[in-house]
Amino acid sequence: MQDYFSWLNNISNVGWFLTAFGVVLLIVLLMYWIGKRIAPNNPTKEKTTTYACGEDLAPSKAQFHTHLLRYAVYFTIFDIVAFVLATSMGVLGWVPIIFLAVAFLAIIILRK
Repeated sequence: MQDYFSWLNNISNVGWFLTAFGVVLLIVLLMYWIGKRIAPNNPTKEKTTTYACGEDLAPSKAQFHTHLLRYAVYFTIFDIVAFVLATSMGVLGWVPIIFLAVAFLAIIILRK
């Protein structure tokens, strides 16, 4: 049976992983910093007020419809399930089966 973390036994792989992670993190932070520096920052009263269908509403009166949130949660669950299935195709064991059972239980609970 193949171990999930067998690649960690070779310290060289861990070093390459940490190096790649550090480089990617540095690039992301650099891009964020550059974007923050070149983006215009001129908030006015109009830009910071709540806007809902052309009416000026107080922030407490603005409604948030949650019916689209259910679809977002479904998408997230199916996305994670697809990732787990794609990465565990050659791995035998109970971990993928337990994960799928928990994911489908979450879908059943959301349907109520």
